Amino acid sequence: MRAWGDATGNTRGRRRFRPLAAAALAAAAVIGGVQVPAEAAVPHAAAAARTSAQTAGTSAGATDPADGPVSDREKLARAWNAGGEQVRERAGRVLVGSDADVSAFLAKDLAAAQQIDDELRVSRMLAGGGPAVKEAAAKALDGGPDAVRAYLSSGWVTPSQSDAEIEASRLLASGGPGVKEAAAKALDAHTYRALEDFLRRGQFAAREDDDRVRATQIMTAGGPEVKAAAQRAFDDGSYTAITEFLARDQFVAAERDKETQTVAGLAAVAKRAQQQAAVETAAAKTASERAVQAAAMAKEAAERAAREAEAAHGDAGRAAGAASRAADAADGAASASAQAVSAARTAHTAAMTAVAAAQRAASAAAMAGNAASAAYRAANAARADAGKAAEARQAAEGARTAAQGARTAAEAAWDAVAAIQGALGAARSAASAAGNAAAAADAAARAGRAAGAAASESARAKAAADNARAAAARANRAANSAQRLANAAADNAAEARSAANSAADHADAAARAADEAAQHAGEAEHAAEDATRHAAGAKTAADAASAAVEQAKKVVALARQTEDEQLVIRAEQDRADAQKAADDLRAHPRPDPGTEDAIPAESTRDADVRNWLAAARDTATPAGEAATAARKAALRLAEQSSPWTKRSALTALGGADAEVVAWARAGVDTAADQDDRATVVAMATRGPAPLTTAAQEALNGDHAAVVGFLANPDYPGRQQDDEIQVARLLNNARPAMKDAASKALDGGQAAVTEFLRHGQFRARERDDDLQTTQVMSAGGAEVKTDAQTALEGTPQMRHDFLATGQHRARLRDQARDAHRAGIDRLVADAAQSAALAQQQAGEAAQAAAIARNAAQEAAGYAEQARQAADRARGYANDAARSADAAAASAAAAAESARVARNAANQAAADAKTAANAARQAAASAAQARASANAAAADAARARRAALDAGKDAAAAMRAAGEALQAFLGKYRAEQIARAAQGNTNTSGLPENLGGKGGQATYPNGTRLVVIGTTCYINGFQLPAHIGTGNCDSLAIDLDHWLAGRQIIWEFLEQLPDGSTAGAALLWDYCGNNPEACGPELLALLPKFSVPIFTGPIPLLDELESNLHRVIFNDDNGLAKDIGDLLDGAADLSNVARTRIDQVYNLVTKDGKFLGEKGSSEEIRIVTPDDINRLRGQLTAQLGQPQRREIPGKGQIELWYIGDGKKNVTWRDYSKSGGATIDFNDFEPGDKLDKLKRWHYES
Repeated sequence: MRAWGDATGNTRGRRRFRPLAAAALAAAAVIGGVQVPAEAAVPHAAAAARTSAQTAGTSAGATDPADGPVSDREKLARAWNAGGEQVRERAGRVLVGSDADVSAFLAKDLAAAQQIDDELRVSRMLAGGGPAVKEAAAKALDGGPDAVRAYLSSGWVTPSQSDAEIEASRLLASGGPGVKEAAAKALDAHTYRALEDFLRRGQFAAREDDDRVRATQIMTAGGPEVKAAAQRAFDDGSYTAITEFLARDQFVAAERDKETQTVAGLAAVAKRAQQQAAVETAAAKTASERAVQAAAMAKEAAERAAREAEAAHGDAGRAAGAASRAADAADGAASASAQAVSAARTAHTAAMTAVAAAQRAASAAAMAGNAASAAYRAANAARADAGKAAEARQAAEGARTAAQGARTAAEAAWDAVAAIQGALGAARSAASAAGNAAAAADAAARAGRAAGAAASESARAKAAADNARAAAARANRAANSAQRLANAAADNAAEARSAANSAADHADAAARAADEAAQHAGEAEHAAEDATRHAAGAKTAADAASAAVEQAKKVVALARQTEDEQLVIRAEQDRADAQKAADDLRAHPRPDPGTEDAIPAESTRDADVRNWLAAARDTATPAGEAATAARKAALRLAEQSSPWTKRSALTALGGADAEVVAWARAGVDTAADQDDRATVVAMATRGPAPLTTAAQEALNGDHAAVVGFLANPDYPGRQQDDEIQVARLLNNARPAMKDAASKALDGGQAAVTEFLRHGQFRARERDDDLQTTQVMSAGGAEVKTDAQTALEGTPQMRHDFLATGQHRARLRDQARDAHRAGIDRLVADAAQSAALAQQQAGEAAQAAAIARNAAQEAAGYAEQARQAADRARGYANDAARSADAAAASAAAAAESARVARNAANQAAADAKTAANAARQAAASAAQARASANAAAADAARARRAALDAGKDAAAAMRAAGEALQAFLGKYRAEQIARAAQGNTNTSGLPENLGGKGGQATYPNGTRLVVIGTTCYINGFQLPAHIGTGNCDSLAIDLDHWLAGRQIIWEFLEQLPDGSTAGAALLWDYCGNNPEACGPELLALLPKFSVPIFTGPIPLLDELESNLHRVIFNDDNGLAKDIGDLLDGAADLSNVARTRIDQVYNLVTKDGKFLGEKGSSEEIRIVTPDDINRLRGQLTAQLGQPQRREIPGKGQIELWYIGDGKKNVTWRDYSKSGGATIDFNDFEPGDKLDKLKRWHYES
C-alpha cells in the first residue's frame, strides 16, 4: 500500500488506487461481443465521481479532493440535477443567469425550494398511502422542515409496514381459504419483506386457487346448466375462463336451470291434468255403455277415431325422442370437435417451441465451435512463447557465465547487457504466454457454457416434441369420437322419419273413423247424467292442461327475452371498452415490433437547442450572450436520456463562461458521438454475426460512419436473410399476407425491408379483419357479439378473438341452443299432454252426448270424431317437424366430425415437425459438447506452457542479476586500482561519453526515470522539449493529482490487455490539466497503445544502449536503479504465473470449465467491470433502484420488473467477497444469456 501526501510531503491518509478509471481508458474494449474503439468505452469512474459530486452538499466550504473548491455554479448545477420540481424549475432559470444570481439563489432561495420539494414528496405519500402512512405524513408536515426531512429519511418505514399489516389483515378476514392461509403466513413472519411479497404477488396466486375452488363448489351445488358451464371453464383450463364463469356464466346458467325447473313443473301440471281428464273420460265411457245400441255404434266409431289419433300421438312422441337423441349426439360431436381443435393448438405450440429450441441449440453449438478454435490457436501461441522463453533463458545464462569469467569490467558490462536482453526476452515471452493461456482458458469457458446451453435447449426440444405427440393422439381420439356420434345422429334421423310416416297413416285412419261416426249419429238415443258430469270434469282438466302450456310458453319467452337483453347490454359495454382501446391506440400508436429506429443524438435536438448552439458557436456573438445561449442549450440537453450528452451538459452547467462556450463548440458534439456509438453497440448485440461485423467496422470509423450505419444498418447477406424471413411468412399464409409477401419479393430489397418492418403486420391485421368478419357471419349470437366487439377494438383484440375467443363464444352458443332445444322439448311434451287431455275430454263429451240423447247428440259425436282426426293430423305434422330437426342435427354432427378430423391431421403434422426439431437439437448438443471438451484440453495445454515460460523467465532474471553483480564487482575493483594509481577518471570510459541519469518515486506511486536528456514518467517517454527540469515538476503534479483517484496499481498490473497503467493515468491527468502537459504531449498521448507488461520494456531497451555511458556516473545510485528495474522485470514472470492461476480459477469450478456437465451452468464468473457495466445497463433500462443497507453485510439495490413478480438484485457482498447480480423469478427466455447470476470473486 502506498501513502499519499500533500505538496509538503505530509501524509494525510492511505488509499488504494481503484481500477475503474484506468480500465475504461484501455485502447480497446469489448462490449456485448463487439470490439469498440477506446473513445466509445465509458469511463465509469469519472462518471461516478461526477454523479457523487452533484448529489453532495452545497455549503460554501465544500471542496473536491482532486479539483479544489467547488464553484457556486457547479453547486447549483448539482442541486438542480438532484432536486425536485421546485428546485429544478427555479434553479434552471437561475443557471442561465449571472454568477451573482447563482450565488444569491444558493444563499437565499435554494433551501426554501428544497423544503417545498420535500413537502410535496410527503404530500404525495400522504395522498397515496394507507392509514398509518397518512397519519405519519400529516404529523411530519405539521412538524416543520426537520420533521419532514426525518420522515423522508426513515420515518416512513414503520408506518408503511403497519399499513401492509392492516391490508394483509383485511384480506385475512375477507379472502378465501387460500388467501387467508397466505395472509396468515405473511403476518406470522413479522417481516416487511414477507408482507410486501404477499401483497405484491402471493395474494393473487392464492386468489386464483380460491376462485378455482369456488367454481368447483358452485359446480357441485348447481343444476345441470351450472354444472355444464363450470365444466366448460375447467376444460378450457385458463384462469380467464374461470373468472368469466364466476362473473357471468354461472348466473346465466342458474337462470337457465331456474327456467328449466319452472317449465318442467308446468309440464308436470299438464301431465297430471291429462291423467285426470283420462279418469273422467273413463267414467263417462262407463256410464255411456248403458246407452242405446245406436249410440254405442256411434261411440265405437268415435273411439276408433280417437285410437287412431292416439297412435299418431305415439308416433309423434317416438319421432320427437329420436330427434332429441340426434340433437344430443350432435352436441357430443361438437364437444369432441372442440377437444380436437384444442389438442391441435397444443401440438402446434409445442412444435414451435421445439423448433425455437433447436435453433438456439444450433447457435450454441456454433459458438462452442468458435470458442474451441480460439482455444486451439491460443494454446499453440502459448507453446511458441514457452519455446522463446527457454531460448532467452539459455542466452541469459550463457551471458551470466561470460560475465563471471570476464577479465575486465568493460567485458563484464557487455556480458551483463546480453544477460539483461535475454532476461527481458524471457519476460516478454512469459507475459505473452500468460496472455495466451488466459485467452485459451476464457475460450474454453465460453465453449463449456455454450455446450451447457445446447444441452438445455436439446432437453427443452425433446419435451416439446413429447407434448406435441401426446396432443396429436388426443386430437385423433376426439376425431374418432366425433365420427361415432355423427353416425348415431344419422341413425336417429332415419328412425324419426319412419315414425313420421306411420303417424300420417294413423291420421288417415282417424279421418275414416270420423266418417263412420257421422253415419251412425242418427242411431244414438240415450244419455246419462253421469256421462255428462264426467265429460265436464274431463273438459276442466283439459283446460287446466292448456293453461299450463300457455304459462310455460310465457315463461320461456320472458327468459329468452331477458337473456337476449343481457347479451345486448354486455355487448354494448364490451364494444365501448373496445372502442376506447382503439381510440387510445390511435392517439398513442405503438411501433411495430423491432422497428424502434436508432436516431442519431444530434437529430434529437429541438429547434431551440440548435439556435442556442449556433449562437454560442458564432465568434461574432458577444462572450456573455454566447455563454447564456450555451447554458440554455446545456439545461435543455441535461433533461434528455442520452447518457453522454446528459453528463456533458451537466458538467457544462457547472462551469465558467469559457468552459460552457467551449462545451457548446466542441464538447456537445463529442458527447453526441459517444451516444451514437453506444446505440450502434446496442444494435449489434441484438443482431446476427454479419450485423455485428458491420457495426464493428462503423465503430472503427469516424462519426460520419457511425451516423451512416444508424441510418442504414446494412451488412453482407442481409438481402438473403430478409428473403428467407419473407419465405417463412409465406408458409401457410392467409390471403393478405400472401399477397403482401409476394409483392415484397417482386419489389426488390427496399420493398422486402419495408415489408419486414411494417408490411407484414398490416397484412396480418387485414387477414385477421377478414377472418373475424367471416367467423361473425357464420356464428351464433355469442360469436357475432364477440366478433363485432373485436372488429370495433384493436388489432390485438381481433387476433385474440381468432385464437381463443371465438371458440369460447361458440361453446356458449352451443350451450344456449342445447338449453333452448331442451326447453322446447318440455313445452312440446306439455302441449302433447294438453292435446291428449282435450282429446279425452272430447271422448267423454261424446259418450255423454250419446247417453243423453243419441239422436240429438249423434251429430256432436261425429264432430268430436272429426276433431280427433284433426288432432291426429296435427300430431302427424309435429312428427314431420321432428324428423326435419333430426336431419339438421345429423348434418351438424357430420360437420363437427369433419372439423375434428382436420384438426387431428394438423396435430399429427405438428408432432412430426417437433420430433424432427428435437433430433436436430440433440445433434447440436453433442457437437457443442465435443467442442467444449477440445477447448478444455487446449486450455490445459496452454496453461502448462505458460507456467513453463514463467519458470524460464524467472531463471533468466536470476542469471541477469548475477551477471550484473559480476560486472559491479569487477567495476569496483578497477576503481580502487585506479584510485591507488592516482587516476582521476574512475569511470573507465572516455570523458566525452559521460552522462547524467537518475530516478525518483513519489508518495502516490508516480515514478520518474531520467536517462541523459530523456524523461520517462511511469514508463512513458515524454517529448524532448519538456526537458529534465520540467520532468520533476510534471511528475510531482501528477502524483498530487493521483491522490484523489484511488486506483489499485496491483490490479492494473494484472489486466489481461489494455494500455500501460501509468501512461493511461498520465493521459487522464493531461486531459484535465492541458496547460501542464503542453500540446505536443497531448497530441502524443491519444495515440498511445501497447500491450500490458511492455511499459518498462522500452525504458529497459533504452537503458541497454546507454548502459556504458551512464552506469559509471553513480556506482551506487544508478547501478541500484538498474538492479531495481531488473527485479521489476523479474516480477513479470511472477505476475504471469499469478494471472494464469487467477484466470484459470475464474473460468473453472471444481476443476471443470464453466458450462461443462456437473458445473454451475447458470452462474457467470466475471470481472468487476462487467458487474458495473451490467449494473449501469439495468439503471438505464429500469430506472433508479430501491437501495437498502443490510446490517453487518453491506448494501443492496433492487429493481422490480413488470407487475413486480420478477426482480433483479445487486449486492456488494457474498461468501467469496465479491459483488453479485441475481435475476429472481425469471423464466428461461427472460434471463440475460439464460443465466441466473453474474458474480465476481474477490
